[in-house]
Amino acid sequence: FFIGVLAFIFNGGRNLIMIIISLELILLSIGLFLVLLSFNFDDLVGANLTLYLLPLAGAESAIA
Repeated sequence: FFIGVLAFIFNGGRNLIMIIISLELILLSIGLFLVLLSFNFDDLVGANLTLYLLPLAGAESAIA
Protein backbone atom coordinates (compact mmCIF):
# COMPACT_ATOMS: atom_id res chain seq x y z
CA PHE A 1 0.00 0.00 0.00
CA PHE A 2 2.72 2.42 0.99
CA ILE A 3 4.72 1.68 -2.17
CA GLY A 4 1.72 2.70 -4.26
CA VAL A 5 1.12 5.83 -2.19
CA LEU A 6 4.78 6.86 -2.43
CA ALA A 7 4.82 6.25 -6.18
CA PHE A 8 1.64 8.32 -6.50
CA ILE A 9 3.08 11.18 -4.44
CA PHE A 10 6.52 11.29 -6.04
CA ASN A 11 5.21 10.97 -9.60
CA GLY A 12 2.78 13.85 -9.11
CA GLY A 13 1.47 14.77 -12.53
CA ARG A 14 4.49 13.74 -14.58
CA ASN A 15 3.63 10.33 -15.93
CA LEU A 16 0.04 9.15 -16.37
CA ILE A 17 0.95 5.48 -16.77
CA MET A 18 2.87 5.44 -13.48
CA ILE A 19 -0.03 7.13 -11.69
CA ILE A 20 -2.46 4.50 -13.00
CA ILE A 21 -0.09 1.66 -12.05
CA SER A 22 0.34 3.06 -8.54
CA LEU A 23 -3.46 3.37 -8.16
CA GLU A 24 -3.74 -0.25 -9.31
CA LEU A 25 -1.23 -1.28 -6.66
CA ILE A 26 -3.17 0.62 -3.99
CA LEU A 27 -6.48 -0.99 -5.00
CA LEU A 28 -5.04 -4.51 -5.04
CA SER A 29 -3.39 -4.06 -1.65
CA ILE A 30 -6.70 -2.83 -0.21
CA GLY A 31 -8.38 -5.92 -1.68
CA LEU A 32 -5.77 -8.20 -0.11
CA PHE A 33 -6.23 -6.43 3.23
CA LEU A 34 -10.00 -6.88 3.07
CA VAL A 35 -9.71 -10.59 2.28
CA LEU A 36 -7.24 -11.17 5.11
CA LEU A 37 -9.39 -9.16 7.51
CA SER A 38 -12.51 -11.13 6.58
CA PHE A 39 -10.60 -14.38 7.02
CA ASN A 40 -9.34 -13.25 10.41
CA PHE A 41 -12.80 -12.26 11.71
CA ASP A 42 -14.55 -15.19 9.99
CA ASP A 43 -16.82 -12.82 8.07
CA LEU A 44 -17.63 -12.60 4.37
CA VAL A 45 -18.14 -8.84 4.12
CA GLY A 46 -14.50 -8.14 3.22
CA ALA A 47 -14.50 -10.85 0.56
CA ASN A 48 -17.69 -9.44 -0.93
CA LEU A 49 -16.25 -5.94 -1.00
CA THR A 50 -13.20 -7.33 -2.76
CA LEU A 51 -15.43 -8.84 -5.41
CA TYR A 52 -16.66 -5.32 -6.16
CA LEU A 53 -13.17 -3.83 -5.92
CA LEU A 54 -11.36 -6.17 -8.32
CA PRO A 55 -13.45 -5.32 -11.45
CA LEU A 56 -12.86 -1.65 -10.68
CA ALA A 57 -9.11 -2.27 -10.60
CA GLY A 58 -9.33 -4.34 -13.80
CA ALA A 59 -11.25 -1.64 -15.63
CA GLU A 60 -8.74 0.92 -14.47
CA SER A 61 -5.82 -1.14 -15.77
CA ALA A 62 -7.64 -1.69 -19.08
CA ILE A 63 -7.57 2.08 -19.59
CA ALA A 64 -3.78 2.05 -19.38
